[in-house]
Amino acid sequence: FVQLFRNETGMTPHEYYTQIRMKRLRETLCDGCLSIAQAFDQCGMEYNSYYTALFKRHIGLTPKQFREQNK
Repeated sequence: FVQLFRNETGMTPHEYYTQIRMKRLRETLCDGCLSIAQAFDQCGMEYNSYYTALFKRHIGLTPKQFREQNK
């Protein structure tokens, strides 16, 4: 399954799932009514160093920087 998925999408199922979660988190962070921790929680993630680093790796900004740029 993984090989077939990779051949069709160019990424593993885990990479695809992570990409979807990061997209949802970006959208949720734009909601100024939620704190950053609440935005992470809405996306099924804890606001901790692992997920913050993962967000920065995918987006290029920390969640706080992203929120400030997208007010």
